[in-house]
Formats: sequence, structure tokens, C-alpha cells
Amino acid sequence: SNCSASRSSDSQAKVEWENGATGTTTPRSATLVERQADGGAWNQIASVGASTENYTDNSISANHRYAYRVRAQGAGGTSDYATSGYIFTTPAAPSSVVAEKTGAQAVQLSIEGAAPWATSYAVERSTDGGTQWASAGTAESFPWVDADAPAGTVVYRVAAIRGSLQSSWAQSNGVTTITPPLAPTVTGLPAVAATGSTLTAQWAPN
Repeated sequence: SNCSASRSSDSQAKVEWENGATGTTTPRSATLVERQADGGAWNQIASVGASTENYTDNSISANHRYAYRVRAQGAGGTSDYATSGYIFTTPAAPSSVVAEKTGAQAVQLSIEGAAPWATSYAVERSTDGGTQWASAGTAESFPWVDADAPAGTVVYRVAAIRGSLQSSWAQSNGVTTITPPLAPTVTGLPAVAATGSTLTAQWAPN
């Protein structure tokens, strides 16, 4: 009973349970441990001693969802199962990120290789070729549109998220956005001028 599983790392999980009662007519000789990956088939991965109440699985990997179940084995056969909840390992980064300009200041992002168990994606953008990054938002699905992209050549990067787990970043191609120019700076005019004076206005583009 009370089977539970916890992620120690992307390569290790710990499974714990409580043994049921045993006796002369209900002997227990071992506990069988099974694992399911990504909703697939259950496979036995271990047989541990009758008094053991935990097992460390050192054969998991990133970008998966796992569940465990255990049952007691004895001379009379096997018990029913006690099953854990799901655990998740770090999602994988997208295999590619494509940026496409859809307006003067709008950029649409598409990805390939979405992580199957990611719940959201962090999106960052850079206007200096990837030296400095700033958050552009969080995407729940793709395509995702940055409707207020800054002027110039913009590069994006995307990371998959599941709870506190975040993948590495996958970077996009660069796109060049076009925005209205800044107003000129007017020079050469005094703050106050006499009526009838001749003034010459000058300005510098920004």
C-alpha cells in the first residue's frame, strides 16, 4: 500500500511503499517492482526482498513521464498492485525554432520537436545577436506571436518547462523588424523670440 515515487534526478527515481501483513498461511517472499514510461506497457524492473520497502531506479532518462507499481509475491501467488502517481523528468528543448515576420513589429514563432510533457515554454529575445537576452513572454502553444517586437534584427530562443524543470534553450533564425522612426531633435530655436524676428529651424534625425 501507499506506493509513491519521487524524482531524484533525470537518471534516478526513488520508489517507496508499505508492506502488507504476512503470516504462516500468507507468506511473502519478494516484492516485484514494475515501471511504465509515457503511458506505455508495464515492465518488471526489479524483484527485492520480502521486508524491503523501497527501490532506487537508476535507469530513467530526461523527457519522460514515469509511474511505478509494486506487488507482493509468495508461495500462494502474487498480490494486487499498489500504484504510484506520475513523476516527470526534464523536458527536452525544441529541435528547431523558426521566426517569421508577420507585420512591421510582429514576429511569429513555430517549433518542431515539442516536448510531450511540457506545460509551457519560456520565450526570450535578443537584439544584439544573442549576447543579451530579455523575456518576451510565455507560450502555452505554438504558433506564438510576439506582437510588439523591438526594431532591428531580433533573435529568439525557446525552452520547455514542466513545473520547476526547464530544458536547455533552442535558438531561432534572426528576423528584421521595421518600426516608425524616432522624432527628429529640433535645434537652433531660442526659447523666446521677439515678434518680427527671423528664425531658422534646424533638426537632426534620430
